[in-house]
Amino acid sequence: MENILNNWDEYALEYDFPILDNSNEPLVACKVSLYQYEAKWVLFFEIISYTFCVENVVYAYGPDVESEGLQFSYGDIVLLSDDEDDDWLPDLLTMGNHPDVYIQNSKTKLDLSERKFLEMDVSPDSPSGLVIARLIYEQNTDALWLSKHRLFSTVPELNAELALVYSATEWRHPDIIEGDLPSKSIFFQTLAKAITEQDVNKIGQGESNTLWLNWVDEEALVYLGEPVAKLHVKK
Repeated sequence: MENILNNWDEYALEYDFPILDNSNEPLVACKVSLYQYEAKWVLFFEIISYTFCVENVVYAYGPDVESEGLQFSYGDIVLLSDDEDDDWLPDLLTMGNHPDVYIQNSKTKLDLSERKFLEMDVSPDSPSGLVIARLIYEQNTDALWLSKHRLFSTVPELNAELALVYSATEWRHPDIIEGDLPSKSIFFQTLAKAITEQDVNKIGQGESNTLWLNWVDEEALVYLGEPVAKLHVKK
């Protein structure tokens, strides 16, 4: 247990652990998934963010992961058409209140009515791509996450036969930028214990803080005509 926590702390100190208030990749939603069979395990984080497009950024940790931390960023999660380059979400605002979008190649209709924005506690006036991305997520809460096959393909050395034993979109996440460490978090303490003892009933989520509005700046909510910085992916 202590070895697991110390390892997560080391990656957090190197900023190679999920940082939910990274202004270069404003948060849309996040998910943690634990796959395990006996002593073999891998922990995935999926961080859905919006820069020039909707991205699903994958982090992986575990004894069989050759290079733990940031693995890959999928930038083809949401498209406006079947063209892989058609991913600029503000263009949806010119397509009426119920435009079609393609979520991982599956066509679906989006509700862009004013009421839907107000339900998210944001203004419907000049919404940014980030806000539209969150609106898409709230109307399709399962569709933006990666399939098991796609998730494991980011770390090909892993055994894809490991079973999903735990997943969550709500937990108490440390503020890495402010120096908080996973080892000081009740969620990560109990998660490490659950991995060690192979019992996910040990996990205590703590008071959840993973709602996107807890981690994004107000200026990210309004479209100003300029895209934010592009994500830099670890090679």
